[in-house]
Amino acid sequence: MISKAEQEYRRKIIEYGIASCELEACIISDEYRKLSERYIKGEITLEELG
Repeated sequence: MISKAEQEYRRKIIEYGIASCELEACIISDEYRKLSERYIKGEITLEELG
């Protein structure tokens, strides 16, 4: 389990990345969003997120 502070940090990073992609007209899949949430919670590593 990771700390709440680390989860908040990860959420900010992921949300920023998604927003940047969407500004470039990228479509973020539901699968990526689900994996991102697992990464934020500490269930998978950044490498597993891809």
